[in-house]
Amino acid sequence: MIIAFWKQMFFNGKVVMIVRDPLMVARSVILSRRRGGIRLSAKQLFKQTKSPIRNLYDQMQLIDDKSFHFVVYEKLTSETSATMHGVCDYLGIKYSPVHEYPTIFGEKTVTRTSSKNTQKVFQNRNKWHNNLSFREKLLVWIYSTIINYRLSIKAKKEGKRYGPYPEMVKKIENR
Repeated sequence: MIIAFWKQMFFNGKVVMIVRDPLMVARSVILSRRRGGIRLSAKQLFKQTKSPIRNLYDQMQLIDDKSFHFVVYEKLTSETSATMHGVCDYLGIKYSPVHEYPTIFGEKTVTRTSSKNTQKVFQNRNKWHNNLSFREKLLVWIYSTIINYRLSIKAKKEGKRYGPYPEMVKKIENR
């Protein structure tokens, strides 16, 4: 709905779409909530698992649309300068070092779901399940397996694209 509205408002607009491993997104949110003293219920864990998986599914439906520039999060954190040069080129704006760190209106900030208290971009080498409790690991794994299975069936029936995250990354890189 947001994309359709955006295209209606800015028919020649450009969008930078960042994709990230959905399980790492779920992990980031779970750990952020934990740092805030919040233990997520099974229902909340389901929602936090489903949302990034669903977002990836929706993003993959736009992969052939040239008004979208896809950035793979893992590449952004490992090759920040090169990735941001590419983003600036796509947007037609002049590159500046300010594009290489998280900001709010140009002021350095710490991203809320960051696993480090830093204003720099860093590559998180953890696995999706690191620092999660056994309960969280189990529920996220079960939920993600079910959600991914259902979405892959839906995609096949509708002739859409969806598959494991590494396959999606390859499609983006070969665009």
